[in-house]
Amino acid sequence: MLDQLRPDWHADAACRGIDPDVFFPPKGINVDAARRVCATCPVHDDCLDYAMSDASIKGVWAGTTERQRKRLRRRAT
Repeated sequence: MLDQLRPDWHADAACRGIDPDVFFPPKGINVDAARRVCATCPVHDDCLDYAMSDASIKGVWAGTTERQRKRLRRRAT
């Protein structure tokens, strides 16, 4: 069922199959491991667009944290 909720591009994502805890760490935990995966991802731009489209999306997406995406949204307005 969860696969039905994922965007089509997720099938090509570098994060596919990696422990989700890497991308959803507890507050204050370093996200460098997630960023290293995202840096190699062929669908990085699609992922960032997806994460930017909804402020309620949690975790690291396209190498960005929720806080970073919030700043990016503010700059875009």
